[in-house]
Amino acid sequence: MAKNTPRLDLYMKDPLADQEDTFNIETMLNENWRKIDEKVATKEELQSKAKVQSVNGKTGDVTLVATDVGAETPDGAQAKATKALNDAKAYAANKVAIGSSADPNTTIEAYILTNHANSPGLSIYWHIYTFFYNSASATSNRAQIAVSYNGIAGPKMFIRHYYQGWNSWTELENAAKSQERANTAEKNAKDASLPITGGILMGDLTVQGIVKLPNGGTIAPDIVTIDNQSSAGMKFANANGSVTITPLNTSGAHIYTDRPLFFFNKTPVSIVNAFSSYNGDMALQRAYATKLLLKATEALFTDKVKAPSFEQTDGKAIETVVGAQQKADQAEVNISRLRKRKSGKDAEGIFTTVEYLRPDGTLFAKSVLSGGTSPLYTTNTVTYYAADGRTVKTTDVIPLQYDADGDLISEV
Repeated sequence: MAKNTPRLDLYMKDPLADQEDTFNIETMLNENWRKIDEKVATKEELQSKAKVQSVNGKTGDVTLVATDVGAETPDGAQAKATKALNDAKAYAANKVAIGSSADPNTTIEAYILTNHANSPGLSIYWHIYTFFYNSASATSNRAQIAVSYNGIAGPKMFIRHYYQGWNSWTELENAAKSQERANTAEKNAKDASLPITGGILMGDLTVQGIVKLPNGGTIAPDIVTIDNQSSAGMKFANANGSVTITPLNTSGAHIYTDRPLFFFNKTPVSIVNAFSSYNGDMALQRAYATKLLLKATEALFTDKVKAPSFEQTDGKAIETVVGAQQKADQAEVNISRLRKRKSGKDAEGIFTTVEYLRPDGTLFAKSVLSGGTSPLYTTNTVTYYAADGRTVKTTDVIPLQYDADGDLISEV
């Protein structure tokens, strides 16, 4: 327990009883120095008085030293004061003021060891140092440093301050942690971008705005390659639906959509000049209604077929009813104007060759009877000529049939 010295009334602490007390410079040093200063005389004051004849066994002209009167020399006093200050600092810096239940939010001690809920947490103990401004109280502006005591989290340090309330603990990273974060940031930056020379971008790519390509925006095989070998193909999608484009096998390229139809705003043109169904009948439609169905062995039209002319597989023309009638009418008119020239009269008086001449004298057609025995010829070969009368346009070979009386009954 502290007490005062009997002569100068100096304040003195008990090293054992008071070892837990905080060192107070004002009460333990400054007040004692003032008391000493008030009690001692200056050199001039001593010289102005009669010399002491006898002190502590000394006689005659006596020269006193500090030890003769129980006083301390300035150097000794300074040494003790320095030691006391250093001891106080060592005590304050290395001794826990309050145990593990101390609340960092309200403590006014310089140093506590605690795992209180208001510490940085992580289920470990923390060395917490508090630095006050001006005075120590639960409402003073102050700062705290927390250093991890133990635990698998490794060495950690947090800081925070109190100014009209506590802010959150902020971790101070060590060099290894900073390097780890730097490495992660570098990796993320690389993963989120591609070098100029190209690379692999993993994950989704979201673009706000227009994607501009080199060469004026033209996608050419030697500039931009979009490669996807999955079964889904390369998908282009929005809120309305999706289109996938890719070769799904070595047989060909595939274009699929989840919508019911494809729309083209221009006429589709086949470079190979062909369109085919996959493995079944092919339907050609108009306004979603089938007009022509191409089957394995036939083509079915759902409506009338109109065309200037038709041809059979052997190249012979198939005339329409209307066309045939028009030509028949025209032929009747033309034939009525044709002139005949006969030759090749046989023994029965039948001319085997008949030529039909146009009004301008050019040959229109020539009929030649052959086969069989006159007068029952079996074949009539009719050759038609172009307007020049020399160029053959077509030749019809017409079989002739007779009845039992020898009358001609068929020229079909």
